[in-house]
Amino acid sequence: MIKISVFPADGVGHLTVQIEVAEEIEADDFARVRLRTDYSRLSRFTNQLSLMAKGELTEIILEEDKA
Repeated sequence: MIKISVFPADGVGHLTVQIEVAEEIEADDFARVRLRTDYSRLSRFTNQLSLMAKGELTEIILEEDKA
């Protein structure tokens, strides 16, 4: 199971992306990662995710905004 949540990080267009990974939907043990990004980076990630779902990519990257 991979769960991706996105919510505003501030009022100037930065976003927090939270990703949770577990073996099962109701698992007690899971990994959680949070990173800060922006709309343009999230858009690139979304496009890559679509290509991955079609089998055209095997790896995608969501870039963090370190500013």
